[in-house]
Amino acid sequence: METRKLQKVGGGTYTVSIPKDWATDHRLEAGAPVHVYTHDDGTLVVRSSRSDEEPVESATLEVSPDDPEDVARVLRAAYTAGFGEVTLTTEEVFTEDDHRAAQSLASTLAGVEVLEATESSLTARNFLDSGEVSVRQAVGQLRFLTLAMHRTVTEDLAAPVEERREHLRQREDDMERFFGMVTHHFTRALASLKEVDALGVSRLDLFAYYLSAHHLAAVVTHVKRVLAEVERLEGELPESFVDEAEELAAAARDVIERAVTAVLNETGLAEASVLVEDADDVAARAADAKQALREDETVGRSDARALAGVLDGIERTAERGADIAEMAVQTAIRAENQQ
Repeated sequence: METRKLQKVGGGTYTVSIPKDWATDHRLEAGAPVHVYTHDDGTLVVRSSRSDEEPVESATLEVSPDDPEDVARVLRAAYTAGFGEVTLTTEEVFTEDDHRAAQSLASTLAGVEVLEATESSLTARNFLDSGEVSVRQAVGQLRFLTLAMHRTVTEDLAAPVEERREHLRQREDDMERFFGMVTHHFTRALASLKEVDALGVSRLDLFAYYLSAHHLAAVVTHVKRVLAEVERLEGELPESFVDEAEELAAAARDVIERAVTAVLNETGLAEASVLVEDADDVAARAADAKQALREDETVGRSDARALAGVLDGIERTAERGADIAEMAVQTAIRAENQQ
């Protein structure tokens, strides 16, 4: 970084010199046009050409339509990479199954529609205006869905597995939709400062929101593991284990809820630091419970492994809460040093 002074010229205009090495590298001479962009966060960007900024509006990709799942996979990857419009082309023929796969995927992505589906091309576009998107609200929805799914699985560990699995399925599409939307706009913002302006959040806050969303999505993975481990049990769940596991699960949910709330509402440093300690405490208690289970000779080896897996899922949930709380700490530190 270099510090340069503003110079005032006629008509009240201000000028600042640019580094000579930069101008030389980009083959700029006196009188050459440059592109100047002002942004809401106080950033002033000077580009040698419009092409300096990463293109995120459209992409054309050639694929082989051997498997409809591959068509959907490429479309999803392009969406999460931040592209607004994606066209898939092929030298072969897109089948009806390929068309259905594209339509099915589009229905799971916020604001996406398939515009064209022919034998040689598939085009999908995101019609959501970035200026109307609230990443903050999307993370709030992810928090609600994550906690609901966690509660479904761990609040009554002895409930029928299939019934709880069905509840998870009903919410999974919404989880994927909101997480995909957060990822889409976060990736666009990495490539374009215009996206940051449109979203109306700072780059640092957007990063905190994305990481929080990532950790929430990971909690759902741990929830699924808990359910799978319960299903592996050969005997019945010990009542004492159920009481302890449900108590730990409730504590882990509490940490997750408070940590995400702290990130979204920019909690003070002291409160955010307490959150990290609380999350670490829940994780440590779950780890101690796992160790006690290993030493319990009254539980069969197979069931002991399954029960330890349940506790491990709860421990990892608490660890995700600690990760989110760390983000809250970092946000609080920045806020206090800006005052």
